[in-house]
Amino acid sequence: MEFNRIYNRQEFVNFLQNSFLPEDFMSSTTPVEFRTKMKYTTQAIKLGSSDTLDLVVYEVKHNSKNDARISLSKEAFRMLADEMEDRALVIFVPEDNNDNYRFSLIEITLEVKDDSARITRNYSNPRRYSYFLGKGICLLHPQQVPE
Repeated sequence: MEFNRIYNRQEFVNFLQNSFLPEDFMSSTTPVEFRTKMKYTTQAIKLGSSDTLDLVVYEVKHNSKNDARISLSKEAFRMLADEMEDRALVIFVPEDNNDNYRFSLIEITLEVKDDSARITRNYSNPRRYSYFLGKGICLLHPQQVPE
C-alpha cells in the first residue's frame, strides 16, 4: 500500500491481510451502530479483527473540516467502549474527500476496583499513535529524517 495516495478500502484491507497483521486477521465489513450521539463521526465499519493481537480494525467516516484528531479520538474511544473492545486500528476518512486520512492505534483499558462499583478508563495518547496520510503527504524513512 502506498500511504501517500488517496484512501482505498480494498487496498487497505489487502495491506492488513497480506503485509501488516498476522495470518489470523479475518476481514469483514460490518456496520457499527452508535449507542451515543457523535459530533463528527458519521459512520463506522468494522473491517476485521485479529484474535492473536486482540485487535479490531475500523474505518470511521467523519464530517470534520479541520483535523479534529482529539475530538475524533474521543468519539472512537466511546465507540470502542460501546463495542466492548479495548484495542483498535482506526482509519479516519473524511466523508466528502478521501485524499487524506488518519491511521491510528487506540487503546482503552477499563478497570473495576475491588472496593468500588466505578469503572476507571485509561486511554492511549491519540497524538502519539496517529499518522496523517494520503495524497501529497511526503513520507520519510527514519534514515532520511533531517537531524
